[in-house]
Amino acid sequence: MVAGVKKQPLSQQAFERARASAKQRFAQLREKHAALQAYLVLSSPIGQVAHEAAINDILKGFPEMIMDGKAKEDFVRFSKSPKPKDQTPEKLKQWRRTNDELVSRLEIDGSVQVELRFIHLNYELIPLLQKDSLVDSRLTPQSRASIRIVLGTLSQLSR
Repeated sequence: MVAGVKKQPLSQQAFERARASAKQRFAQLREKHAALQAYLVLSSPIGQVAHEAAINDILKGFPEMIMDGKAKEDFVRFSKSPKPKDQTPEKLKQWRRTNDELVSRLEIDGSVQVELRFIHLNYELIPLLQKDSLVDSRLTPQSRASIRIVLGTLSQLSR
């Protein structure tokens, strides 16, 4: 969450829409800027995680991204319990159903931002990206000293 910005709960469906939108924008940026060598992250001043991270990985690496509440508590408790030891297809199926149902109840903090992280930093490309219409110019610092490129918040990208 950005300092001073109120958390904005997003459903799992909205979160997946935001991820798809960010992925599409990123592909468009790569088409426009062939020299771009980067990847996407979900980020805030509190933490960051890979754009494609699974919910379990988000909980481990950036738990603040998931809104606090009963759904998060239930999911954390369930994820700490071991998978069925006798791995019968029916027990695994039930375990997956429970996992999927708990994941569907989780809410994601929509104020988290989708940002680029550079594999190879091309300083001539930064000013072009800062001004690109696919980038959020309000959230992307426009100074020459900054290499931070923000596509938008999860809430913005989910619309």
